[in-house]
Amino acid sequence: MAEVISTDEFQILTRCLLGMPVSEAWPGFGSAVFFEFGKLSRNEAERAKGEATAMLEWSWRVEKTKSVMFGSFSGARKIAHGLQSLVGRKILDVAIEGRLPELVIHLAGGLWIHSFTTIEGHPEWTLFLPGNTCLLSRLGRLERKSCSAEVKG
Repeated sequence: MAEVISTDEFQILTRCLLGMPVSEAWPGFGSAVFFEFGKLSRNEAERAKGEATAMLEWSWRVEKTKSVMFGSFSGARKIAHGLQSLVGRKILDVAIEGRLPELVIHLAGGLWIHSFTTIEGHPEWTLFLPGNTCLLSRLGRLERKSCSAEVKG
């Protein structure tokens, strides 16, 4: 069962991500994208999983200080190269922006991963944190719930 949380509670719960590197980044189905953070664990039958994961289900972009580096509507090659360029960068901050809860992950080197919903409805993203806790945007609000690692990817 999900519990609605405040932005302040979100900040406290995401502190565990600070300093973790982007260990792997990969495109999912459609415009979805996944970011694995921290130490990776591998299973022969599955993709590597990080200590934490960000899943952005709809539109998203990676920003530089004054421009968009690439995003969900960039070409496949640009996305592949762009995602690879994020590997190894450490998380400096995790925040929520806007009236609708858009996820922003500030990385070392002056880059930001930003959910950026452009269709009707609500932002669609989930953070899978250590300890089987998920933080997500649902119906225009922040929620926390228990989730199993098998749900990712």
